[in-house]
Amino acid sequence: MFMIVEDDAFVCEHIVMLVEGWGHTALSAVDVADAMLRLEASVQVDILITDVRLKTETHGGFDLARRARLTRPALLVLYASGSAATADMAKLFVPGAQHIRKPFTEQALHGAVQRLMGTLQ
Repeated sequence: MFMIVEDDAFVCEHIVMLVEGWGHTALSAVDVADAMLRLEASVQVDILITDVRLKTETHGGFDLARRARLTRPALLVLYASGSAATADMAKLFVPGAQHIRKPFTEQALHGAVQRLMGTLQ
């Protein structure tokens, strides 16, 4: 199952639609608190796709991934942001996380998810 954390409703709905179109189940959340409530409710989430900057939290996606990994160490994380990943940004990534720059195509998102899952080199 995927969890999509994005504060732009249109973008969030679009990502959920894509993920579900690939045959996966997806939950959505608008911020760190909402996402953590869902994660703590024992919902089986395998992959987290999170915006880096959420309206109420500048580093919300980074904070969320760190907190989520405390309870789900195997959680795969894909960060999404409107800017390219910099060395400073990469220092905030949880181990093994990937980054995708918005806006992205379905093919780019699918490729990033496959790489995250280890099915592509």
